[in-house]
Amino acid sequence: MPDEDSPKLNLAITESEVRQLDAVYQPFPSYAEWSNATVDRARWDRYSTLLEEQRQKTSVQHLERTRRIALRAAAVDTGAIEGLYSVDRGFTLTVAMEAAAWEAAVQAKGEAAHSLIESQLRAYDAVVDLATKAEPMSEAAIRALHAQIVEGQKTYRVLTAVGWQEQPLPKGQYKVLPNHVRRRDGKMHSYAPADLTLDEMHRLVNELRTADFLVAHPVLQSSYAHYAFVSIHPFADGNGRVARAVASVFLYRARSIPLLMLVEHRPEYFTTLQAADRRAFQPFVDFSLIGRWKLCSSFRRAFEPPRLAQLMNH
Repeated sequence: MPDEDSPKLNLAITESEVRQLDAVYQPFPSYAEWSNATVDRARWDRYSTLLEEQRQKTSVQHLERTRRIALRAAAVDTGAIEGLYSVDRGFTLTVAMEAAAWEAAVQAKGEAAHSLIESQLRAYDAVVDLATKAEPMSEAAIRALHAQIVEGQKTYRVLTAVGWQEQPLPKGQYKVLPNHVRRRDGKMHSYAPADLTLDEMHRLVNELRTADFLVAHPVLQSSYAHYAFVSIHPFADGNGRVARAVASVFLYRARSIPLLMLVEHRPEYFTTLQAADRRAFQPFVDFSLIGRWKLCSSFRRAFEPPRLAQLMNH
């Protein structure tokens, strides 16, 4: 699960429960296990062909604008998915397209939301940098991405020996306290214990450097990196936001479009992640493919000609 460690969702967990949750942590799968899932290559090829046809017909300036809109939309809604602030389609589109008075619209959300959104917009510029370098993902890159994406967040809510407290958020540093959660349905969810986080992140980066992963389909790369990272939850807060940014790196390398996930996609997102927790990986792989193209139906006004958006909906 992504950041269900947000203040709105975190319900008290006792020290005894923390120990139990540490003990039942289920390590993330190897890429070899994940690769048993399949990608709908016919759909991928159809989408890719359509994009290539449009690339040949469209100006460089328009293509760059389209990519920027997609990146900005992903950056805006990634915090809203965690309940850090609220957005609607109109707000996201206004900021993504840098429409008139978009900065005023962001400021109207309040100082906290404004800082978060600005940090996330800058972080998605870093996503492009990571994607264009075409280097294997490293722990240093992930730490730097975390520091960028939570730059505007001052504190987080943490369970200490004296109860829940607001503490300064360590940026680019792995967690030193547990961040298991009790969901609203009363069920508890376990992430990597703090003392295993370093080893698990080493293991993740090694998986992302294996020969099989490096030649894998970008949807498998993206979905695997996303799920494995969020299973560890290596940072005190901001894990869902970082997971979606990391996933975007692999998709952007393939077709210059990030994993665009809007707040309205949240129910399906969480449902497919929960399925992956049960070792049913296919639903999340499918979601990662389809979700990548939702920008066409969500922001059809940003695309020309409209026929492309219509085709992408089928």
